[in-house]
Amino acid sequence: MKMNKSAYGLSDAPLLWWREADRRLRSTGLKRHRLDKCCYMFYNKDGALCAMLILHVDDLLLGANMNDPEAESLIQRLRACFDFGKWQSLDADKQLVYCGGHITKIEDNLSLDCETYLKKVLPITVAKGRGKDQPLAPQETSKARGLIGALQWPAGQACLQLNASTSIIAANINKGTVDLLHELNKTLRFAKNSADLRLTMRPVCGDWSEMCLLCFSDAAVQVRAGSSSQGGFVISLINTKVLEGKSAPYSIVAWRSYKLPKVCRSSLSAEAQSCATALDELMMVKTSPDATT
Repeated sequence: MKMNKSAYGLSDAPLLWWREADRRLRSTGLKRHRLDKCCYMFYNKDGALCAMLILHVDDLLLGANMNDPEAESLIQRLRACFDFGKWQSLDADKQLVYCGGHITKIEDNLSLDCETYLKKVLPITVAKGRGKDQPLAPQETSKARGLIGALQWPAGQACLQLNASTSIIAANINKGTVDLLHELNKTLRFAKNSADLRLTMRPVCGDWSEMCLLCFSDAAVQVRAGSSSQGGFVISLINTKVLEGKSAPYSIVAWRSYKLPKVCRSSLSAEAQSCATALDELMMVKTSPDATT
């Protein structure tokens, strides 16, 4: 028996599915973003952006200006191209679930949280009598990898507060001890207790000329194994009033906490490395809106 097409579970299935999804999406008039092959833009006849779509495997998330008839026509074409599964709309009284996160609309704001997802994540049971310095058994290492993966997902989607802990713990799993399991369970408790914190996207200005990007970066010197340091940054879209020292609404658009590539001997060296990486990310975010085909 010979298969003429791929199937779920085969190594080439994700690539072949993306190619098919990309073909269908572009056939509707959507343009693929140059920097993100799973992000698509739709411009009306006047050249105005009226819809944006992101693709995660076979889950689509679409935002559109429903006052634009061309956007409504796009949605009809998308429904015809993807006539499987179900379509849901985000309403003020109803949450929208996307990739484990809950999207909520409150007036003009959109918020994203992973509270329901985190409630389902279970801690690791540590056998009685196990000393903190004992090396992990193979099955314990496997459970640790599963839990760290379960925490890294919300950390990258909406829970910024988990980034540093998951980054540091993940680097120690291969040579971990029982103490690492306790640290993982502690991080999970922290994640559950802070799960009600929402990542909120809000309008920051009425015109592009009143908008700017603001970046914060920092580092903690030699807090990782091998005297390595931890760096991190947060980039937000904010009103230009902040440049005058005034309070202004903002939306967080990018963040990261990571191991610095070079060993640092001073906090200034670590902060300089972190700042350089943050500037690279800031330039990419600044370029992204214009990087369409």
